[in-house]
Amino acid sequence: MKKNIIFAGTVLLIFFALPKTITTVHTGTFSDVGDNLQLWKVQRAAMVFACITYLLFSLSQLRLSKAAAVWISAATALATLQAGTESFAASIYAIVGAATAYHYSKNIPGAEDGERLSRFAVAMALFYISQYLVFRIGSRVTASFLDPNISGYYLYLCYLLFRYRKHRALAFLAAFAGAYSLSRNFVLAVLIFEISRFALITFQRIKPSRPLFLRAELLTIASLIVVAAGSLAVTKSSQITETIGDSSRRFTNIMDNSNYQRALANVQTIERVVIKHELVLSGNGSSNDGVTAVRPHNAFLRAVYRYGFALSILLFLAFFFVLNKLGRTSLPAILGLFSYYSILNDFITGIDLVLLAIILSILARSSPLRKSENKSATTTYRLTGL
Repeated sequence: MKKNIIFAGTVLLIFFALPKTITTVHTGTFSDVGDNLQLWKVQRAAMVFACITYLLFSLSQLRLSKAAAVWISAATALATLQAGTESFAASIYAIVGAATAYHYSKNIPGAEDGERLSRFAVAMALFYISQYLVFRIGSRVTASFLDPNISGYYLYLCYLLFRYRKHRALAFLAAFAGAYSLSRNFVLAVLIFEISRFALITFQRIKPSRPLFLRAELLTIASLIVVAAGSLAVTKSSQITETIGDSSRRFTNIMDNSNYQRALANVQTIERVVIKHELVLSGNGSSNDGVTAVRPHNAFLRAVYRYGFALSILLFLAFFFVLNKLGRTSLPAILGLFSYYSILNDFITGIDLVLLAIILSILARSSPLRKSENKSATTTYRLTGL
C-alpha cells in the first residue's frame, strides 16, 4: 500500500504544486496558451511514466476480472488500428490513464495512509491557490495553466478538498480566487455543489430512510442530452453578441460569440459521428483537423474528437467505474464536476482520470455521509451507485 500513497502524492504534487509555465503574464490569445505550457508538457510525460511504473510494480497484485481483460484487449486492438494516425499517441496516453485509475480505485490507501494523503493534498491545494497571486492572462488572474477556465477546474478540486476537510477559510479563499478570475464555469460548479449539498441535507431530513440511487451513466446521458439541445439552440439563436473577455459581464451574458463557437463545435462533432460516420475508429489526437470550427467544449465529445468514437466508449466505461466506485458519498461534488464535463474540456481521460480517482478517494474518506454510515447498520442517508 505504500506505493499507492507515494504514487498519489506524486500526482498531487505535480498537478497542484508545480507551475506549468515560466510565463507569468500571457498577453496573447487563448488559442496560443498551449505554446507557453512548456513545463506542463514535461510534467505530463513524467506522470505518464509514473503511471506505467506504478502499474509495473503492481503486477503481482493485479487480479483482472473477465470484463477488465476484455476491456484491455479491445482497447489495445483499437489503439493498434490507429498506428500512424494523429490519435495513436493520445490513445495510448488515455489507455494508460484508464488502467491506472482502475487499479488505484481498487487499491486506495488504508485509514492511516489515507489520512496522511488527505493532509498532503490540502497542502498541495494551498500551493495551487497561491499561483493566483502570480499568473495573469491579459488583465485576468489565473493559475499557471493560464486559461482561467482550465485553471478553474483544478481550483474547483481544491475547493472540494477544503470543503470536505472542513477548512472553511481556505474554501472561501479558493472561491474568491475563482470568482476574481472571472471564470463562469468555476462559479457555476461551486453554485451547483452548494445548492445540491443543501438540497441533499434537506432530503435527508424529510426522507431519512430512503436511499438515493444515481449512477454515472445516467448523469452522462442526461448531460449529453442537455448539451446537445443547448448547443443546437445557441447555434440557431439570433441574439449572439461579441466575445466578452475581461469584463464582469461574463457572468450575466452567456450568449456571446465565444459560447457560440463552442456550441457550433459540439453540433458539428455530433453530426460528423452520427450523420457522416466520421471519427469512428480514429480521432485527431491533440490537433484540430479544421473541419470542426474549434475543438468541442464537452468532455465526452472532446474524447470522441481525440480518440475516435469506438475507443471513447471504452474510456467512458473506465470513467464510469471510477465514479461509481469512489463517488458514492460525493454526489454534490460530482454534480459540480459535471458542469465542467458538460461545457469544457476532456477532464475524464488520461492522467486527469487518475487525479479524479485520487481526489474522490480523499473526499469519500472525509465525507460525513460515510461517517454516518459507519455509525449504524441502518443508514439514515445513503447515496448508492455514484
